[in-house]
Amino acid sequence: MSFPTHDMLSQFAHYMRMKNLEGSMHDRHPELIERTELKESNGYSVLRIAVAEHDGVGLGMVHLKRTPVWSVMDPLGPHKTSIWPISTCNEVLVDALHALAEARLSGCALASPWRWQESEPTDLTELADLLDAKEVTVRRVVGGNRYFMASEDDDQPKLKILNGNYVEAESHDTVVRISLTSHLGWMMHVYAPELNGWGRVDLGRALERRRLPVPGVPRGQMSLSSLAQLLADGPATWEPEGPWSPEALEETPRLYADLDGQISLFPDDTRTHSDHLSADWIVESIHQQLRLLGFNDIEKGDVDNPLQSDTFHFVWHDRDKTLYTSDVQRFNGLAAAAGDELPKRLIVISRSEVSKPAASFADKAKAFIFRCDPECGRLYGLNSRAEQVMPPHGEPQQW
Repeated sequence: MSFPTHDMLSQFAHYMRMKNLEGSMHDRHPELIERTELKESNGYSVLRIAVAEHDGVGLGMVHLKRTPVWSVMDPLGPHKTSIWPISTCNEVLVDALHALAEARLSGCALASPWRWQESEPTDLTELADLLDAKEVTVRRVVGGNRYFMASEDDDQPKLKILNGNYVEAESHDTVVRISLTSHLGWMMHVYAPELNGWGRVDLGRALERRRLPVPGVPRGQMSLSSLAQLLADGPATWEPEGPWSPEALEETPRLYADLDGQISLFPDDTRTHSDHLSADWIVESIHQQLRLLGFNDIEKGDVDNPLQSDTFHFVWHDRDKTLYTSDVQRFNGLAAAAGDELPKRLIVISRSEVSKPAASFADKAKAFIFRCDPECGRLYGLNSRAEQVMPPHGEPQQW
């Protein structure tokens, strides 16, 4: 007797998983037992719930980009297919299928949070519900389930795995992204197609008519209803700032005319004399970017302290050496001592990278570490807290 082939074993394992899903459906939703059946198709099984004669919704495994995923489908109905990671537990999968069947049987809209391809109610799904009630188009919710199916130019479905925690919506023909970050709370960005980038909306100013010194509005300090109303009111009420572009600094000398007497902010002996960006240009570029990112109390200073703030202490790390935990701890101590009555928080502008333990310590110390590209002056976040203040990358997804 020959040993079963790999394909035979794979099909048997898939069949047993589908039988488990069928059992979970019977246990959790016994009212649908008579409508539920396990159907075979091309050697694979689909858990199907009949909603009408010759019509039903189904749960099955599909492959997108050779990646196996779970698909909850409504082939003849109005609802989009939802995609779930292969590791998704039985309870979530059968509840997603049940919610879809209930929507078809009742003729009502798919219930939240399932309509947003999420399995648990969250602040993001609640915000999406509020926006939908105000007739703001919700493009997607990215939270617990980051898997999406998209059709591109060749019309072939593809798997998209998105990062972050946000609601992407469209209000008055403008794409908006509302993010809920772990360190900074709520952030809002608006896509500006004419600038090919994302501008930031100062939520503190838009909702409370006051500028906060730190980007974001902490979770719990802003009502979701007021945020939804802000989006519904449209771009005229948002006053977005940015995106930043080096072209905004045309009036500031870009290159050193004379290196003598200039701040050696990012020295590099391998570059020619004429290739050095002027210190004034770098400071101005960093100042503009930080202001656009939401650091509202930063002002330009003098040669010894190029940037000044009542809230933050700046450290300029102009060495190639990686920043380690001991470095960030020392810098953080300097920041604490720099405050008159309260300790200041740390912002590091570096030309080098940072170690993971150092980045983790910076997050706990509520510090921000940025790398400045000496070729163009653009800032990049090096720890999670700094990364979360940066605007989204690229164009909005068009699917």
